[in-house]
Amino acid sequence: MTLRIGTRGSALAMAQTGDIARAIKAATGVDAELVPVTTHGDVSRESLASLGGTGVFASALREFLLRGECDIVVHSMKDLPTVAYAGLRVGAVPVRADARDTLCARDGLTLETLPDGARVGTGSPRRGLLYGRTLSAISRFSAGVYRFSADGDAALAPNSLGRVE
Repeated sequence: MTLRIGTRGSALAMAQTGDIARAIKAATGVDAELVPVTTHGDVSRESLASLGGTGVFASALREFLLRGECDIVVHSMKDLPTVAYAGLRVGAVPVRADARDTLCARDGLTLETLPDGARVGTGSPRRGLLYGRTLSAISRFSAGVYRFSADGDAALAPNSLGRVE
């Protein structure tokens, strides 16, 4: 038997789901196959807020599961809608790794060495507000917040294109 695990196809989702697949194998001896699912949020370059926010990625995974194209799905708990979907339930929640945000900057920049007026990118409206307030509180710093898709792979692309630091 091979357990088919549906997951988003981003590098982060595949890595996290690979961890889950290995844990399932270690606990049960059952092999697992990762089945990437492309969601509207993965292909759109619109901001997460303009796509509808919570559930943008989860809905495609849910439909994939309900059609029987996989046996289980793995998805980030923070991105799940707060209301349960009839007929489905959260089966397990692994121990969470470090959940702090990180700065991915060009040219080896750090928070301390970002230039005045630097642009910080995020796909999250909540983080955009938080970053804008926090970074603007640093006296030398007047930050701009650039909004882009929440997909981790795509989120790093504007960095390399010079739109954000």
